Amino acid sequence: WCILVEEAAEHLATLDHGLGLMQFDTQSAPSAAMIRASHTLCGIHRTAGFEPVAGIAKSLELALTALAQHGAPLPSATQPLLAGAVATLRDLCADVAERRVTLPFLLQEARDAQGHLDALRQQATVDDDFDAETAAAHAAARDDEAQVAAEMGATAAVPPAEVTAPHALAPAFLTEPEAAL
Repeated sequence: WCILVEEAAEHLATLDHGLGLMQFDTQSAPSAAMIRASHTLCGIHRTAGFEPVAGIAKSLELALTALAQHGAPLPSATQPLLAGAVATLRDLCADVAERRVTLPFLLQEARDAQGHLDALRQQATVDDDFDAETAAAHAAARDDEAQVAAEMGATAAVPPAEVTAPHALAPAFLTEPEAAL
């Protein structure tokens, strides 16, 4: 239990740090550390059975991945949506840490934040003509390959994988900037 709570606090701090950097440098995109933090928050909470935390953390991971691939300049609604999602994630993690039952209004906030993050991800995906889920899978595969190479003593870098998807997969209603936000 203590490990879950401590790890969650560390990963939330990573997200806060990344958001702070993005707030003051409008040309920055989400960092790999932010993506890993949200990925790990999802995994540890899903494993422990805390689906509301896992759900919003997964949506955050996918949105951050899409935004990182999109690059600067990011959609104008990015900062407030990410900050709101992280705040909701923090509140949910506090409930877990304090062993409180999550109140219905916070669960609704989490569902709303997930919807906003999904729309933001789709907007970035439409803009860049790729699929964030595929990008996350490729990034994880590259990390795994790099770890295996490091364990084997290899010094060669693992080349980045190409990530593309047909533009036709993007929902038409998200072709206008911030239409779904």
